[in-house]
Amino acid sequence: MKTESNSGPAAGDEPAAGPRFAGGAVAKEDGVRYNETKGRDGAMRHYYSTIQGIVTTFSDIYASPEKGESIIVHMERPSEQGFDVVEFLLPSFTCQKCIGFSEDERISLEKFIRNNSALIWEIAKEDGEIIADVG
Repeated sequence: MKTESNSGPAAGDEPAAGPRFAGGAVAKEDGVRYNETKGRDGAMRHYYSTIQGIVTTFSDIYASPEKGESIIVHMERPSEQGFDVVEFLLPSFTCQKCIGFSEDERISLEKFIRNNSALIWEIAKEDGEIIADVG
């Protein structure tokens, strides 16, 4: 699938349709994916799903000779303080960050990521880039 940059509308263009997310990205009309959701850890380029108000996005594949390949999975939902956020690192399923989600929710979200990791890897390999892991 082709992804598009979300650098904003050009002069005379209509704004993109769909909900806005914490990183400023906008869901495309087809609801399948959007690009360039900027997070502290880089770009969450691939939209995966929105379930019960929790938006799941993930990065391109990061690769290094020492660590191998990895993907950052970012999940967020609106809250009174801004956004609740949880991030997992694939393939280890290590929780890198958890703000605002309970431990039970984090466990449930990790199970969701484990159940969907094969498809996330497939989309990242098919649609994304492999970039050098500098961290």
